[in-house]
Amino acid sequence: MDSLASLVLCGVSLLLSVPRHEVPDILEVHLPHAQPQDAGVYSARYIGGNLFTSAFTRLIVRRCEAQKWGPECNHLCTACMNNGVCHEDTGECICPPGFMGRTCEKACELHTFGRTCKERCSGQEGCKSYVFCLPDPYGCSCATGWKGLQCNEGIQRMTPKIVDLPDHIEVNSGKFNPICKASGWPLPTNEEMTLVKPDGTVLHPKDFNHTDHFSVAIFTIHRILPPDSGVWVCSVNTVAGMVEKPFNISVKVLPKPLNAPNVIDTGHNFAVINISSEPYFGDGPIKSKKLLYKPVNHYEAWQHIQVTNEIVTLNYLEPRTEYELCVQLVRRGEGGEGHPGPVRRFTTASIGLPPPRGLNLLPKSQTTLNLTWQPIFPSSEDDFYVEVERRSVQKSDQQNIKVPGNLTSVLLNNLHPREQYVVRARVNTKAQGEWSEDLTAWTLSDILPPQPENIKISNITHSSAVIS
Repeated sequence: MDSLASLVLCGVSLLLSVPRHEVPDILEVHLPHAQPQDAGVYSARYIGGNLFTSAFTRLIVRRCEAQKWGPECNHLCTACMNNGVCHEDTGECICPPGFMGRTCEKACELHTFGRTCKERCSGQEGCKSYVFCLPDPYGCSCATGWKGLQCNEGIQRMTPKIVDLPDHIEVNSGKFNPICKASGWPLPTNEEMTLVKPDGTVLHPKDFNHTDHFSVAIFTIHRILPPDSGVWVCSVNTVAGMVEKPFNISVKVLPKPLNAPNVIDTGHNFAVINISSEPYFGDGPIKSKKLLYKPVNHYEAWQHIQVTNEIVTLNYLEPRTEYELCVQLVRRGEGGEGHPGPVRRFTTASIGLPPPRGLNLLPKSQTTLNLTWQPIFPSSEDDFYVEVERRSVQKSDQQNIKVPGNLTSVLLNNLHPREQYVVRARVNTKAQGEWSEDLTAWTLSDILPPQPENIKISNITHSSAVIS
């Protein structure tokens, strides 16, 4: 019978056996739903073979799922760097030997280790062949820079390389967060990546993270200005070497209109605006435009609408309200919103008044009609007047007359005899009122009627007669 290869959970049970000639290069055992009770030391050996040729490995099963910690596993782990592991009870990062810091972001000096990097390997080749066992769920590993079953195989160093950094960057003045990304082995640390401004100022990362293959340093410039334009340099300096990548930054001035918008027309709930977006100060091209507005005496935030044309109608305004408005231009790129331009104020009109009451239209003469109405007592203090419109039915003749608000009648003169006219009226303030219903009347005739013919008189008495 062929010898069997087996996988055994030490001291417990036989998990798997395979005929020796069928043993693959890699023997896999699947635990689809690993539980804490599956943790332990596993060995692989030939049944009946020498125990000293067995392979052993320790399986650690975290109580919580990946990236969670706490008694109920409901807290999110800090992102541990450089292969650090989140402790399931405290949420702290357990750092691999050779790294320290809250997120394992700091590399120790050569041949040192520990929580503060003050412990030192005493061997002639430093930490070669050292195995470090840390609290679960980290387990055991070689020192940083070493690998292999005996931890005696050095990991080849790789000179750092800066990646994904364009040669030219256009930015808008204001806050700026440039990023330097680099590969290499060992991976560059926070202290090993810097950014140099054109004037020689050296900046250090405000934020730092890494993946398995890259380190990413994020810098912060709270206010970058056009004088900061020029050649910047991303620099990486590790034990494996140094590399620099110059790149050009062009800082643009945010656009701002030079003139306030113009108000072309207003009603009680709308305004027609010419936004006057040009000329403007600063750099283009302009990507979009905003019209900002708000009531003057109200503690309200600015509202805005996106506009594409120079002439725009602003709707849904309040009557008899003073507004202020301005224009904001936006250029391309992050943070491209410029400062709002000069402010223009305007007041919306009052709501239109109802037409005069008791309107009456009667002929006065051959060329005059008399229009009368009841006295008007408006509810607002605005000045008002009565607008009268008259037009001829037979001819294309129209006239509009303004009558002071304290009057109750008007004579419509210079009309044509024997002609029918249509008249209507409304009460106007700053806003136009509602028109009345049409009234019609004829002017008197200028022609005498002919004498009657064939007159007959009958039924004559001492006091009456019938004429037909």
